Formats: sequence, structure tokens, C-alpha cells
Amino acid sequence: MNKIAYCLCFVFLLILSCEPPDQTNNIHNAYDFAEKLLQYNNSINDLYWSSISSDEMTWNEAVSYCKKLTEGGYHDWHLPTISELRTLIKNCPSNETGGSCGVTDYCLSYNCLTEDCKNDDCWDHEGLHTVLLSHGGMWSSSPVIAYPYDDNDAHVWIIYGGYITLWDTAIPKNATQEEYAVHTFEARCVRYK
Repeated sequence: MNKIAYCLCFVFLLILSCEPPDQTNNIHNAYDFAEKLLQYNNSINDLYWSSISSDEMTWNEAVSYCKKLTEGGYHDWHLPTISELRTLIKNCPSNETGGSCGVTDYCLSYNCLTEDCKNDDCWDHEGLHTVLLSHGGMWSSSPVIAYPYDDNDAHVWIIYGGYITLWDTAIPKNATQEEYAVHTFEARCVRYK
């Protein structure tokens, strides 16, 4: 079923990309359509994925957003763990589920962050390394354990495209818009079948 959905999305996007340049809004609509078509056909590890949040948000906001989300008639969404997020990575073997990157739900220590996790070929802003066309950073619910730098801030694991790294959840008091922006990412919630 997934292969059929991907083929339909590809054909749909191909047709729209042949439109004259003033049809760029149609291309964005095609990406939205493709995401909606794919989101409930993603049955990797028996997980259903929500639509991407319309806004970027802080980690605390993302946790709350997923807990309160009602989508597709379901109310049991949660912010994914790092292992759940890894099921979305594609075209980056070291960071896909079972890849050589050490960060998983069973290894959340800072020491699990190996060079394989920080593969620059997996860093992307266009959704090329995620199954559901996600681009930018996405929060996980997985905390970083034994962070070696004593900054008293909480850190969680994130994916950025297909790149796995950690991020500070704290926002400085009286943060400027730029400081706030670097502490916000998209949220994609998950539920079990």
C-alpha cells in the first residue's frame, strides 16, 4: 500500500511541477496533499503519525500539543521517542532504525551520540531524509542522560532531517525573537495501531 501511495504522490507532484512558474501555490498544495495521503499509510513498526504541526513550538509546547491532539478521530497521541522518530528516517542508513548511530530508547546517554549520528549527508531542509516529507527539526520525548556540560538545562534528542542530535529545552528569560526561534521545532505526534 505504501508503494502505491508513494507512486501516486510522485505522479501528482510531477504533473504539478510541469505547470508554469506562477503555479507555485499548487506545488505547495501538492506537498500538503502528499503528506496527508502518506501520514495514515505509514505503518512502520505499527505506528500512526499525525500531520506536522502548523507552527514551530518549544519542547514543553510540543509535549502538550501531542497530549491534547485530536486527529483522525484519535485522542491517544504522544510526542515520539527518539527510536520512534528514527523510523521516519530514510536515505541515511546510519540513522535509520537499526543503523550504527547509538542513540535509541535503550541508549539515551550523551555517550551514545557517535560520529555516525552526525552524518552531514543526512542534514537537510527539504524532507529528503524522512518518510513523511518532514523538514527541519522535530522534537522527541527522549531526554539526554549524563550530559557532560554543567549548564543546568534539560536536553532532549531531536532529528533534523535525517540527522540525530540533542537540543536544549530551556529558553533564556527575556529571550529575543532570534533566541526563541532556535528553541522551537515542529512537532509530529505518534500513536500505536
